[in-house]
Amino acid sequence: MTRHYHARWDTLTVDSLGIASGSATMPVIQHAKIPPLRIFTFTTGPAAPRRFDGRTLGAGAMYLHRPNEEALCTPTTNDPWPFALVAMPEDDFRAAAAALHPGAVLADNDAHVLACDPAPMARLVRLAADAARLVRDHPEIAEREAAAQALRGVVQSALLDCLATGHAETVRRALHRARALARRLTALGWEQPETLLSIPDVATRLGVPASTLNEACQEILGMSTLQYIRGVRMARVRQMLLRAEVAGVTEAATQLGFWELGRFAVAYQARYEEKPSETLRRASGR
Repeated sequence: MTRHYHARWDTLTVDSLGIASGSATMPVIQHAKIPPLRIFTFTTGPAAPRRFDGRTLGAGAMYLHRPNEEALCTPTTNDPWPFALVAMPEDDFRAAAAALHPGAVLADNDAHVLACDPAPMARLVRLAADAARLVRDHPEIAEREAAAQALRGVVQSALLDCLATGHAETVRRALHRARALARRLTALGWEQPETLLSIPDVATRLGVPASTLNEACQEILGMSTLQYIRGVRMARVRQMLLRAEVAGVTEAATQLGFWELGRFAVAYQARYEEKPSETLRRASGR
């Protein structure tokens, strides 16, 4: 079966509390601009861990995003990743903690992985699944004030139970620098993938030694600089083929710096489970 990017996203907002649940596939680095909220992301089923800004998020843990910054999520496999998140404003979060669970971990506004006890974590996962089913199957119930407020209360309580039994990992100062550098690199890859042709040139554009750039990629993205820039350029080739922007595969590949066309075709098929010519033919309706 051909690999494509698929995502499902069910959301429920009650007053200032947001609950979302979904899944995503395909080995792509996901970018998200984090609003000024407390946002906790966690897995909702068996899945390989994902990396968030250099921290590994597996089962039984939550990731607290850093407000007002871009988050980078890197998959470690091609398998679907089921996840959910709970979000609320900072003031509401602290008020709920004071009222419901004074022992909850009130981490600072930096990003953290929070390891939680299994029982409260399992309860929060079940509630996120319930909220998603409610939105999909019974939206009329979700619109009822009493039902929505009841769900809001139990989700808040479950979240704070997780925080009360959990602990946050220590954040190393060096990780902040690596994270900032990786974000600059991924921004360049997102805006100008065709410029990521040479590691020395990319490092010069970012104003750092190539070795420093590679260390940041390994730590934050879980891959080398070479793996990242090749992946970004190949993703752009696939985008061009899917949109039928070019007359042939050679045109797209060479525009993105792939001159060894035989090796490119093998790598493309290994990544997307179809030949590049098949992608273009399907997109062109030939």
